[in-house]
Amino acid sequence: MTLQSEQLARWLRETGECEAADLAQECSLQWIFSDELFDIHRDVPFTLCGVNIQAPGNVFNLIGKNPSLAKIIESALEDISKVDVDVVIRDIHCAKPSRGSVAENVVFT
Repeated sequence: MTLQSEQLARWLRETGECEAADLAQECSLQWIFSDELFDIHRDVPFTLCGVNIQAPGNVFNLIGKNPSLAKIIESALEDISKVDVDVVIRDIHCAKPSRGSVAENVVFT
């Protein structure tokens, strides 16, 4: 899956979620391969992956203070992934990078 934050922001704007779109556009998305799955009813395998939303500090703090924004962004990611039938999102994390490492994680539920 090659979805980028600009595409996520566009999707959010199209659905009227402009505040979440502004925040999402400041982030980057890191797709993490977990496994390749097979369905006995399909010939084509699909990919199970996780998503890290790498957010700058100001966005990370806003999302932490307003959990509904996190839910909106998560739902948009899940909706977009349904369009790409070969990808299933296992989990989504919001990460605040800190000097080359991830200092904190917020797990979106």
